[in-house]
Amino acid sequence: MSLRFILIVTVCMALIVVCLIGAEGRPVQPVTNPQQHQQIYQPGVRNSFDEHALNAKEMNLVLNQLRRKTGFVQMRFDDAGFLRVDDRQDFVGGSVLARKLVLAAIDGKNAVVLQSHNCSQEIGFARRGYETHSSHWRTDLQIIATPIEIDFDDFKHLHGHSEAIAAFDLGFVILHELCHAVLGLSDYSAKLNSAGNCENYVNGIRRELGVPERQQYAANVSLKKMFSFSPSVETATLHFLQTKPGRRHGSRAKTKTLFLRWEVQLVGGKSDYFAFSKRKPKLDSEIAQQKSLSQVTSREE
Repeated sequence: MSLRFILIVTVCMALIVVCLIGAEGRPVQPVTNPQQHQQIYQPGVRNSFDEHALNAKEMNLVLNQLRRKTGFVQMRFDDAGFLRVDDRQDFVGGSVLARKLVLAAIDGKNAVVLQSHNCSQEIGFARRGYETHSSHWRTDLQIIATPIEIDFDDFKHLHGHSEAIAAFDLGFVILHELCHAVLGLSDYSAKLNSAGNCENYVNGIRRELGVPERQQYAANVSLKKMFSFSPSVETATLHFLQTKPGRRHGSRAKTKTLFLRWEVQLVGGKSDYFAFSKRKPKLDSEIAQQKSLSQVTSREE
């Protein structure tokens, strides 16, 4: 092996080491501008700063829905994307429980980050994402952020009674996720067909607004024709009960049963809404037969 070759190899190795040291010492470029970097550590409800940020149309949809539920007239998103209520005494109608929940999210110590995940097969309507704990290495700034991941596209696939669809719109779904993120409530219940703690709270909001109340968290899945001319598809169904106006909740006023449906394959998010349903979908004929048997048993008792 010649001396010249050894020298060339030595020089090349030295250059590689220098390059690696330089790369390690080079500062990483921030993913956000300095102002936005500080806002990451600010608590409250805000739009996402990453690729899942809501566009202007989606922000207006969220704002209009929350205004209707809370009654707040001066609710807005500021220039940084944070949800604000300029005058908390200025409200028309709306729900007391909805106002308490939204203000608790705005005034909380943690961040609630709204994200857009349209046409996602992993998300059904919306879900609470995983918490992230962030801290600044040069300062004492730190924050716990919980994303609310919304699939705006899913809501156009709802069919059924218009009153039930109105009781399961974007605003109610966001309020449900705020119950998770802000109040720490759970969907779990020992009773299979119950609504769960989150929906019990949201049903209180529905009651104050005079809309039907959701009866169960987990949707019933069956093979059903969405339209008379279409083939049978895996369909999810949620039931709601409409209380007759002027009647006290809990009395024999829940006289009208309503439903909404969606095609599971189009909406996705099966693990979110069918956590308690582990049986294979049933045909409509099987469901009808079960209902008939149950009515006969009830009459005999």
